[in-house]
Amino acid sequence: MFPRVSIIILNYNGLVDTLGCLRSLEKVNYPNFEVIVLDNGSSGEDAEILSKYNMKDYRFVDNKKNLGFAGGCNRGIEIAMKEGKNKYVYLLNNDTEVAPDFLNKTVEYAEKHEKVGVVASKSLYFDNRNVIENAGHLMLNSGDAYSRGRGVSVDKYNEMEELLSACAAGVLLRSNMLQEIGLFDEDFFLIYEDVDLTFRAVVMGWKCVYLPESVMYHKVSASIVKSRNYEMTLRAQVNQFKAYVYNVPIAVFVLNLPFIVLRFFMVLIGGVLFGQFRMVKIFLHAHFILLKKISTVFRKRKFVMSHKKASSWYIFKKQRNFLPYSFKYFWDIVIVRKRKSIFE
Repeated sequence: MFPRVSIIILNYNGLVDTLGCLRSLEKVNYPNFEVIVLDNGSSGEDAEILSKYNMKDYRFVDNKKNLGFAGGCNRGIEIAMKEGKNKYVYLLNNDTEVAPDFLNKTVEYAEKHEKVGVVASKSLYFDNRNVIENAGHLMLNSGDAYSRGRGVSVDKYNEMEELLSACAAGVLLRSNMLQEIGLFDEDFFLIYEDVDLTFRAVVMGWKCVYLPESVMYHKVSASIVKSRNYEMTLRAQVNQFKAYVYNVPIAVFVLNLPFIVLRFFMVLIGGVLFGQFRMVKIFLHAHFILLKKISTVFRKRKFVMSHKKASSWYIFKKQRNFLPYSFKYFWDIVIVRKRKSIFE
């Protein structure tokens, strides 16, 4: 039995990457899937070329304008769900390629576990396939989401594990779960919309798992890196706050409050002492925006909490302490300058 899967791919000025992704999908050996490619108002000839792509069970949708990752993907999910033929949708970034069997074990596991609504794949760096790019998300007790396993050897993270959140670069979603919990919140537009959706799923009683047998190769935010600026970095901070506040139960928030406050002052004091003034400005600006939208925040939070089924204790135990991750980030970026900050 091979239930039908709709693979959703969003293109935005990424024609070369998208074509590479489609070529890898032509080698997939799962026998029952379709591919829906949506263009988000790209300039140039992206839409024209993709509309003529020749592939079995392929269709193209022109969104005409940039709806963000959330809105763009939602249009594809809505098409698949309206038709009612597909038991699952698989969200796949256009800057990825996949192993031929990436769908088989994923669907097989979901079929055996009816309360699993989210299945995250093992994402390896495209240019260095011996290193993990993402093995799902960790939720930290400071309210942050962190890429699990990033930079670790491919030999690690080889066990299935329940998580609180998953990355939408490569994730299987159960259609009837989406009917229950809703789709991406389009106010996020781009960045952390996947944390919000998958964390919401867990809070509302579904399981989110990481399955290492499903493998993909990711070029990592190819389109985002090209357009990163103050506005996008600010949005990332605001969205991260929203994804946490919308979905974390009050008991967990109270227990986490000392860590949230500690992180707040660590960012401010550390930023000033080490000359990261842009980071401090964006951090404070994001808090100000969140406070301005507090009525919307509480309204959306009320919806999730009114449908809460997961225990607060389950969510609390699944978190990780933020300090080791913060110190590593601080060391790599501020002290040894191993890589650039997202604020640069």
